[in-house]
Amino acid sequence: NSRLANISDQIEMHFGGPAFFVRFTSKKNLNAIILSGSLGVMTYKQKSHYFEDFTLSGVTAGICVTGGYDIATSDQSAISIQLAILSGFLDEIKEKRGSQTRTITLAEDEYESLARIELSVGFRFMK
Repeated sequence: NSRLANISDQIEMHFGGPAFFVRFTSKKNLNAIILSGSLGVMTYKQKSHYFEDFTLSGVTAGICVTGGYDIATSDQSAISIQLAILSGFLDEIKEKRGSQTRTITLAEDEYESLARIELSVGFRFMK
């Protein structure tokens, strides 16, 4: 037998926590290297449909390390390039199907990685 089904996923990952920044400026205070580090909380939520609706979610500790460079375009503005690495591992996932919720504890070799790399380019106003 075969069965036709719509399959969909909507995945959200968030990171929140205090960050500590260090800024090293050039001799003329125009260009700068910016470094930051953060320890916080990472959340994961996956809303899916595979024959039926279900949601997977989890929360874990996370770390974020960021490095960036500001290239001056004038005395008061700069183009900013930044690379961030975020990491965390889920060892427990909550699965919700309809009105039922169950907690799935993962074995150490099955931990779900929430690692990601972000590259951003922006425009910074300085004073």
